[in-house]
Amino acid sequence: MEPSYKLYGLIHECVVDAGAKTHEVLTPDPELVEFVGLDRVAPGARVLDLGCGAGRNAVWLAQQGFDVTAIDVSPHAVQLARAFAAESNAQLQVMEADATDLAGLPENHYDLAYDGRCLHLIVEQELRDAYLRSVLRVLRPSGLYFAINIGGRDEEQAGSLTSPDTYLYVCEGTRRVERRLPNAPVAPMWPEQHTAELQAAGFDVETVAYVETGRPPAGYQVRSIARKPGKS
Repeated sequence: MEPSYKLYGLIHECVVDAGAKTHEVLTPDPELVEFVGLDRVAPGARVLDLGCGAGRNAVWLAQQGFDVTAIDVSPHAVQLARAFAAESNAQLQVMEADATDLAGLPENHYDLAYDGRCLHLIVEQELRDAYLRSVLRVLRPSGLYFAINIGGRDEEQAGSLTSPDTYLYVCEGTRRVERRLPNAPVAPMWPEQHTAELQAAGFDVETVAYVETGRPPAGYQVRSIARKPGKS
């Protein structure tokens, strides 16, 4: 049986079949823009975009002067991201890869790993642990992990944020099309739980905070910054 997070690939397949570019707006996450503005990573730094989807964050990062590798487990997402990068004249590497096993990526290499709503799609705890260990492995010593994922202020609220079994999906792009798709399960987190799993993977945790943005799809989110121990 395939991991539950691979169901999300059906969304990108729908977009490709519809002749569209994406199911989201092709603009970067505001949280990522804010983080980059803090100058935690310098232009030219090596950045890994985890679960890149159609490439909106990866393309923006490349346009800011970063050396970007973008990965997604869905071949349809990789197809979309490569097309968007070419259309945007953005230079980056887009690869099909499973973020729970990054053995194909170099160890101690990336300055920043960005997780824009990837981890919450990994429901199985053993795979969540494998994901965080894999990310830690490919970061250079003192490299940063910055993530925004669906979550609550505590376990009770997080448990109320699970998604329905199905939903009406609208692809946005060159065409609009509605599809009824199985919804990929999500595992909303809360600060204490997420802090513990980051620490168990070997990260030094800087901050894990609950934030309400009022913006879908992550209006209720847990935002985290963690660092790989050691000196670069």
